[in-house]
Amino acid sequence: MTTKQTAAINKTAERKKVLGGVMSNAAMAAHSTKVTLKYVKDKSFKDLLTGQAAKYDEFINRVRQTAALNGAEIKEPGGVSRFFVETSIRLKLIRADNARIAEMTIKGTTMGVIDLARLLKRSPLADDCCLDLAKELLRFEEDKLDALKYYL
Repeated sequence: MTTKQTAAINKTAERKKVLGGVMSNAAMAAHSTKVTLKYVKDKSFKDLLTGQAAKYDEFINRVRQTAALNGAEIKEPGGVSRFFVETSIRLKLIRADNARIAEMTIKGTTMGVIDLARLLKRSPLADDCCLDLAKELLRFEEDKLDALKYYL
């Protein structure tokens, strides 16, 4: 195998890793946020979370488009992981107030920020389009943390 072929294989693997990480993060965040919305009674809080869920859906669509354009096969999180997330949220949010919902959402978002930061640090060879998408999601999640602090 030539150096060029090895580099191409590494680049493809990095692309798939980054896009897969962004997809996983955005898909689970979108799902979690949509489940959480069922427990939010405050209109302004509900509007904030609805907008965030829509933004996550945009990221999911952009990952799909980027993957298709770059020949990367990306899988979304399966039904089993979604089931466990949904069950966990339901159990924790029975009779929860805005502060508890915001706290849980902040914790989940913080985990997403950590995962994205690690992904970016460990994937320097990925295409700029993939890295830019991951960085944009990271910035969105960091901004989301500030918006959620209001509801604590």
